[in-house]
Amino acid sequence: MAKRDVVGEIESVKERNDTNNYRFESSNRLIELSVAFKNHYAMPYELKKYLPIGLTACIEGFIRGVIKEVSDFDELYLKRAFKDNRIDISVEYLMAIQSKKVTAGDIISHTTSISSLDTIEKALSVILDCKIISEISKVKSERFIDDKYVKINLIDDIGNIIATIKEIFELRHIFAHETNAKINLTDDFMNNSVSQCSNFFGAISLYVDSILYPDYPKDQAEMNSTAWEKLKEVEGKYTKNVSEIRSYISEVFIEDEEYIKKFDNSNEAWKTYVESDADFQADMTAKGGTMRPGVYASEKTSHYQHRIERLEWLKDQAERFKEPQ
Repeated sequence: MAKRDVVGEIESVKERNDTNNYRFESSNRLIELSVAFKNHYAMPYELKKYLPIGLTACIEGFIRGVIKEVSDFDELYLKRAFKDNRIDISVEYLMAIQSKKVTAGDIISHTTSISSLDTIEKALSVILDCKIISEISKVKSERFIDDKYVKINLIDDIGNIIATIKEIFELRHIFAHETNAKINLTDDFMNNSVSQCSNFFGAISLYVDSILYPDYPKDQAEMNSTAWEKLKEVEGKYTKNVSEIRSYISEVFIEDEEYIKKFDNSNEAWKTYVESDADFQADMTAKGGTMRPGVYASEKTSHYQHRIERLEWLKDQAERFKEPQ
């Protein structure tokens, strides 16, 4: 049997994903599944069978993302993870880590078995040194009720969450491996499984963040404020990049102001698009809610970060024009 190429597998996964922020990507895909199956009543049975398969992929991606993040955060968690995973440290792994192709957390998360709620509970309980199901059942979230913030349990029925996650894994196994399985996909499962996964992810995220980032904003107002501070920071970086590129363009194309005009027009058009898209995304996610300002700021921040990457590439190109040929 050929030796498994773990490093190659990890690199392939990273190439297929947009951000390699698996917690974010898995949660985002939950929203897409929710939209896709909103009108499941009119769907053929064969299409309905994809829901538990898609949810399993989300769960697996999310949990692997948590394991990677925690393992890479501090050697205390790394030691626990290695002890539980019992990975044989090969020269291949050491070379890949040294060359920064992968991290130790990548290897641990990729090789951890995630095939059921039991394996999830074991992996997270070991690395976090807790009873994870018990801990997430106590996680509280803020809600704006009667003109004030109130802390309530994010998960009001942990038994229901447990049953749903178990059912998702069981259905995924049946539909992926049995040709003609006839299982009754109840309306309750089709209507509630995505929201149950969302609460499961949310509770784990809040618990993990409280351990890794104890100074992280705790309430919605503070989270909104932090999101706007981050946006202000990236807007400043964006403005600096724009100014530098305008200077380069002016130097290189000193006799043709058309380039400056086109550059300015493209940035104005881009900012108009960003405003519109951030407004749309914020309404889609949290219209009328206290989360909306933070979602709006976060969406704009994401756009600005991608734009900055593009501008830095343009800056490199402009600098090459300045170099003597």
